Amino acid sequence: MDCDLARTLLDGYLDNELDVVTSISIEQHLQNCDNCSGVYQSRQLLQAACRQPDLYWRTPAQVRQQVLRATHGTKERWFGLGKILSHPAAVLATAACLVLAFWIGGQTLRSQPAGNVIVADTVSEEALDSHVRSLMAGHLADVTSSDRHTVKPWFNGKLDFSPPVEDLVGEGFPLLGGRLDYLDGHPVAALVYGRQRHIINVFIWPALQGEEKPPSVQTRQGYHLINWSEPSTNFWAVSDLNLDELNLFVHQFQQRTGSP
Repeated sequence: MDCDLARTLLDGYLDNELDVVTSISIEQHLQNCDNCSGVYQSRQLLQAACRQPDLYWRTPAQVRQQVLRATHGTKERWFGLGKILSHPAAVLATAACLVLAFWIGGQTLRSQPAGNVIVADTVSEEALDSHVRSLMAGHLADVTSSDRHTVKPWFNGKLDFSPPVEDLVGEGFPLLGGRLDYLDGHPVAALVYGRQRHIINVFIWPALQGEEKPPSVQTRQGYHLINWSEPSTNFWAVSDLNLDELNLFVHQFQQRTGSP
């Protein structure tokens, strides 16, 4: 994130109006840019000053009454609309529109395929948020090791399944460690791999028995996400690595774990 974009988003950041990914990007920029950090501190002081109660003027009762009298006609017009809607024909027409709207909505929902897309989008958003959070200092790994025989046993007792852990250093994707994370309300294993200066997070958790699907790709905010399922396991790989290399990583990972 450059200074121009960071300063454009500072007000939204101050008011907690930004998504998690953008907020973390701004935080990282502020840690490394003294100029923007100074601007941020100045706006914090301005925001605090604007919240002082002495700056606000309470409307006198007389002025309030004048406003109420001036808007009395508007109130009457709303009452007139209420009288129109109370007519039996209007009520029937409104009810018919509501029934039609619910029917169309029901047909749309029934036409959705199994494994609703909304659920998948929710998981992908959570996976991306978890990936970005991991890039902050101290969040990348709970166990730091390139030895799969150290990382895999670390998950014992922390999860009710045993995640497959492979070191792909020979293929150019060394194992860096692992951590416990959460997706879709469930604890998951997060394996961390490297590729030059890029980080790859692989999230793993049990799938419905017999569920299996080939890799599918999404791109969100400059990050690539690839998810696939084996008969008993879900996988999500997330990185800002270019898509060709991330696809290569997924292929090598599948080869090592015995997935198709």
